Amino acid sequence: MAKLGVITDGISTDFEHALKIMSQNNLDQAELQYLWDKEVGDFDKSEIDKIEELLKKYNMDVSCISRHNFAGIGVHEVSIGDNTYNHHMEKLKECIDMAKRFKSPLVRIMSFRKEMVLFGEHGAEKWNVSDGAWSKLVELLTPVVNLAKESDIMLVVETGNNAMITSCFLGRKLIDDL
Repeated sequence: MAKLGVITDGISTDFEHALKIMSQNNLDQAELQYLWDKEVGDFDKSEIDKIEELLKKYNMDVSCISRHNFAGIGVHEVSIGDNTYNHHMEKLKECIDMAKRFKSPLVRIMSFRKEMVLFGEHGAEKWNVSDGAWSKLVELLTPVVNLAKESDIMLVVETGNNAMITSCFLGRKLIDDL
């Protein structure tokens, strides 16, 4: 049987109001992204306790923890271990902790900022291609995937026209290359 849900801030960032509307419409799968004008991964313990209390009150499951980790960052502007990368990894760890607490199997990430042309040959690689962008993406996401595996969490990589993964084809290629 299919389960139906929604990203709660698509209804309202007032989390309880969103849960009420979901309940009234027989939706029981809450995807958490922004609650009370804060993004997941930024909550303290008391706020997480409150989230859990409200989820129980409205009998909701958490389908996915969705933070904009790695969004908008150029792959050539970041390296594993630098401050920007480490910040995003720490926020990912917090999202994974939330997912485990709320028994959500999924954590969403973004796929860095789009480079216009990823592949080329016969001379095009010298003119059109963002040289090495794809291999750098794979390099940057390898520790992310390893963390998810170690944590027994499945990653959701959002496709978007502003991101490196813009299609199912590139999503499949990323999986194969990782």
